[in-house]
Amino acid sequence: MLRNRIIDMLEQAENETNPILRKSLLTYVIVGGGFAGIETAGEVIDFLLDARKHYPKIQKKDIQVIVLEALSSILPGFSEKLARFANEKLIHRGIDIRLKTAVTSFDGTEVIVKKLSDTTKDSMDESELSSIQTKTLIWTAGVRPIDTIKNSIFKTEKGKIIVNEFLEVIDWAGVFAIGDCCQVVSSNENKPHPPTAQVAEAQAKTAAHNLYSLITQKMKRKYDYKFKGQMAIIGKRTGIASVFGMNVHGLLAWWLWRYYYLSKIPKFDKRFRVMLDWFVDLFFDRDISRLKFLRRETSKEYRELDEVDDVW
Repeated sequence: MLRNRIIDMLEQAENETNPILRKSLLTYVIVGGGFAGIETAGEVIDFLLDARKHYPKIQKKDIQVIVLEALSSILPGFSEKLARFANEKLIHRGIDIRLKTAVTSFDGTEVIVKKLSDTTKDSMDESELSSIQTKTLIWTAGVRPIDTIKNSIFKTEKGKIIVNEFLEVIDWAGVFAIGDCCQVVSSNENKPHPPTAQVAEAQAKTAAHNLYSLITQKMKRKYDYKFKGQMAIIGKRTGIASVFGMNVHGLLAWWLWRYYYLSKIPKFDKRFRVMLDWFVDLFFDRDISRLKFLRRETSKEYRELDEVDDVW
């Protein structure tokens, strides 16, 4: 859907004569400077620069991709060196990174942002507010647990279910919770594990083993998470990685990311298709055709509520 949204904005901007409206169509705001936000920003700018070739009225200087991050640096999970490398690369690619900046509202055409500082972090001063005209806002700053979990009969903390060392829900033997909905505190660092796929996969293996152990009346296994490293793609053939205690960046990190991605794809035929697609991508221009999404027939009441498809 994001791909189609970008194409729609490019097509409208190509024929738009109002300079203010045209600028808002070509401005893309990404909220959050973590993994998802930075990888999204890199992919969006790459797609825009490749697609621009098919829109002669749109120049490179007309396109604006903005990343808003409330913290003082992007990619807080990485080392300062890798975060600085990513920041410099993204700026070089033409991305506007605004740190210590929080979003207060978005009405579909205008983003209201607030500049944060140590003295104004918890206060609201209208003099510190500014606006960004845009038709596209992409939220990657995290999500909160759904109310179903928060209001459940289980013990929760910050909306997440509290589990023991076996990933069993407190006071509910035989009931397990894993992934983003559960709260697991690291015994070493005394802080919750991050809501990443790496953590969820490790939790799933432990929970599955313990479920089987309950059925077969065997010993359960404690959840012991071992950090394997982390990687991120920040643009075309460029990445950053922290693996085996080493920090690497650039083309090597990009290849490491792709190798690991392939290793997680089940079945050889699917891995081969992805490899073939990557190989073709090295020699030919990017495919910028719009993707078609087919929706199942739904009730009349739902269709009426779903008439507006371009709300982000």
